[in-house]
Amino acid sequence: MRPDLFMCYKHWSMVPADLRRLIWRHYRKGQEVDKSPSTEYLEVAQRAQQAVQKREFEACLQNHGGQCGCWKRPKEMIQGQLL
Repeated sequence: MRPDLFMCYKHWSMVPADLRRLIWRHYRKGQEVDKSPSTEYLEVAQRAQQAVQKREFEACLQNHGGQCGCWKRPKEMIQGQLL
């Protein structure tokens, strides 16, 4: 995967459209090279990662009933407090 891509297509497609737009709005060309993304980009990136994490967790619950152990359940999701 190219360094300038936020994540693979499979996971990118799980990110809500509004967050995808914000990722692109706050992306600055070359930030993956100089390792200096903006605070706004980092905040949106975290929200996008949490959205994917939530979708993956929900799929695990639906497919395996949450008993399979294939997913390490974040505490926030178990408590229903995903940010």
